Amino acid sequence: MPRMYRFACKFNRLHVFVVRRQKGSFPTQGREKMTTFREETTVPRIPLLIVITLLCISAMTRAAHQAPRPSAPSPAAVCDIIGNGKIDWTVGEIRVIGRASIPTGMSGDAGFRVARERAIWSARRDLYKIAPNISVGTMGTIATLMADQENLAVRVKNTIAAAPVYREKPLNDGYEVVVVLPIYGEAFSLATAINFPAQLRWLRRAPETLPIARAAPPVLRADASLCRCLAVEDAEEMPIEQLLLQYSVSIYETPDIDAKDPATPTFTGVIIDCRGLPLARSMCPRIFDETGANLLGAISVPPQTLNSRGVVAYYASTNDAIASGRVGENPLLITVQDILGDAQTDLRISAADAEGILAANGNDHFLDTLSVAILVDR
Repeated sequence: MPRMYRFACKFNRLHVFVVRRQKGSFPTQGREKMTTFREETTVPRIPLLIVITLLCISAMTRAAHQAPRPSAPSPAAVCDIIGNGKIDWTVGEIRVIGRASIPTGMSGDAGFRVARERAIWSARRDLYKIAPNISVGTMGTIATLMADQENLAVRVKNTIAAAPVYREKPLNDGYEVVVVLPIYGEAFSLATAINFPAQLRWLRRAPETLPIARAAPPVLRADASLCRCLAVEDAEEMPIEQLLLQYSVSIYETPDIDAKDPATPTFTGVIIDCRGLPLARSMCPRIFDETGANLLGAISVPPQTLNSRGVVAYYASTNDAIASGRVGENPLLITVQDILGDAQTDLRISAADAEGILAANGNDHFLDTLSVAILVDR
């Protein structure tokens, strides 16, 4: 016999009322009468509370997993604020806030849907204003590249149009969204849209050097004591190099170029401190030494690394740079000498620091992965 259950909760127990359906005594009318009687089933209160608590926890966990969780911005990020958006040079992305009101005469879900679409459109419209003004160093801005290359301009516009919504929320009378456009990334980023590796021709050139007059090294000549030690005669005043070649004397030990001195420290990256100077942020700054040599001019970087990491990242402190993981746990610390270029995006370091970076890179190859950070004022 089918049953229908009704539940009633009291303070100390759960009562279950059972309603039985029975056919009545009026078969001609086809009616049914309801005969209700009470079957009380007691359920202890504590297990019931446990079940309710578990159900609530399960619902909260499911909602947390379904919520989008993109990478959060660094708390000490280096940003350029432009209108309703900002360029985050630490994370490498552009964030824009878009807001829109519910149209007059509309309400409910339909009004919020229209407001959401208008907020997204407003945010992407601001992206069109911000993204082209990003500096690409001596090449100008992305707008400069768009003016010279029509196909590049189309790719940039399509990338901005596909910028995803990072966060959204309804307001009392409208809607608000946050749209994010990655600067770096292997797909759907500004770097891929402008074909970043192809634009950085200076990274594939030989170092740009300036001619410097250098004094000829002094010629070392043999004396009487050296001749006695080598048991040779009539060799005084002869250049030592010629003496060794003529008498087949070798006083040098051939080094093992594959062996690494265990006392040599291992560097995982380089941090260049430019705080206190008016360095402008750029997608591709250049690093020169005192001789005019481009420090990054001779390295070979895969295009995928350039697109995903960029040439450098900007941070506000040494701790932020190390905590980000870009330069590892033991970076080489360098202080900049000066800022170069009309755009104020290039920098110069001392020749000794440049030699130290190249020597360390010969052992640890951190420049090949672009493990370079620049410290700037926020």
